[in-house]
Amino acid sequence: MNERQLQQQKFDLSGESLVVGNIDECPLSPEQLALTTAESDYVIESFDSGLTAEVFHIRVEGRDYILKKRRPQAKVQNPDGQYSFLNEVQRRADFKAVEHNPDFRHIVKTI
Repeated sequence: MNERQLQQQKFDLSGESLVVGNIDECPLSPEQLALTTAESDYVIESFDSGLTAEVFHIRVEGRDYILKKRRPQAKVQNPDGQYSFLNEVQRRADFKAVEHNPDFRHIVKTI
């Protein structure tokens, strides 16, 4: 494994949480979001072809959101596949850090 993969593995094995966004802006509780399935009444459509995540288009109180849930087991078993979802969340954290910079105004907001 390369240095980035080793750092991601260390973080993953630590059991620490990586929080990106503001819980007060979530349309549903984190617990309910974690239980979301394609059959949930607020799911408009679902996409289960992803290698590392399930993606849901949800609608709550007339507003649309995209929920991306990490697969319990990635379909790709190499280190890049195993840590791809974590890598994406880490990059979202990087974007969140610069969201008020006008040069980055077109980045989709993470809540």
